[in-house]
Amino acid sequence: MEFVKLSDLARIPGVKGVRARLYYDAGIDSIEKFGEHEPEELRAIVVDFVARTGFDGIPSLPAVAICKVEIARKLPSIFEY
Repeated sequence: MEFVKLSDLARIPGVKGVRARLYYDAGIDSIEKFGEHEPEELRAIVVDFVARTGFDGIPSLPAVAICKVEIARKLPSIFEY
């Protein structure tokens, strides 16, 4: 299931490998969860996660987070969890 969720996140342009893992480990483990957050909130969750854990990844810049959330909200669901 973990790989399915990581693959699902990777459908968002610019979210591959490390960035998909970053979101997944921070608790944003699906397209639906990604789209439920406002961009500032999503970024704050990831920034906090990186600060707490020392995860070797960089949160998206604010403008990029806005774009990614908008895309996530438009992507069709293709998996049932």
